[in-house]
Amino acid sequence: MERSASASLAVSVAALALLADPTRAMGGDAMDLERLEPRWVEVQVVTTSPGDPVPRFSEPVAAWYEAEEAWRTVTIPGGAVERIFFAERSPVEQSFSDFVWVFDAATGHVTSASFSGLVDEPIRIGPVRSSARVRILVALSTRVTGGYDAPRELAGRTVIAYCPDVERAGCTAVTSSTYDPESGWVRANGAVYAVWHSFRTLAYTSLGQARFRELDRPSELDALHAHARPGSSPSDRSGDPSAC
Repeated sequence: MERSASASLAVSVAALALLADPTRAMGGDAMDLERLEPRWVEVQVVTTSPGDPVPRFSEPVAAWYEAEEAWRTVTIPGGAVERIFFAERSPVEQSFSDFVWVFDAATGHVTSASFSGLVDEPIRIGPVRSSARVRILVALSTRVTGGYDAPRELAGRTVIAYCPDVERAGCTAVTSSTYDPESGWVRANGAVYAVWHSFRTLAYTSLGQARFRELDRPSELDALHAHARPGSSPSDRSGDPSAC
């Protein structure tokens, strides 16, 4: 028990240190945007809400890297998004698209990072408890400004709204940062669009805060592929992230 508590404390301290100083790496080489060959890389994203005392990172996931003349595309398979990033949100099986990040190779800007999927959200209106199948769409970029409002209750759930106007009273601004080649850290701003019938909400998300790392050892890649699809192996693939 003491050993487990010490390990948890060490992870928490490392997470706090990285958020306080994004130029600090958490081990391993940062993803190199100058490398042109297609390959697998590792990604971790922040999964806690703003204001949480102890930031939490997701488990590492494998993502497929491809280079074009001016752009670098990193694709996290939809199955990994569903199982790792939304494990606590009742995701609808096989409903998630790939999480595609597009980097400007010259500036390190994330021009877009997006995915969509379905989750079964519990709802409560007075004494009535039910659930609703909600479509979510996530859109992020380092070129946009934004922030979040104070938490509020909506149908029995706590919602932290996204606010694109950081000058508005009550909006806490979140500063975007381009990709740092030393640490692999990037902070993209954006929102989760949640749609259920005619209802729409715009919520803040921390999934744009991520770290990208090179994967050069086969053992690392095999371990990450176990998350992408049970029983899969890097040797099974021909370069298509959906094959993961």
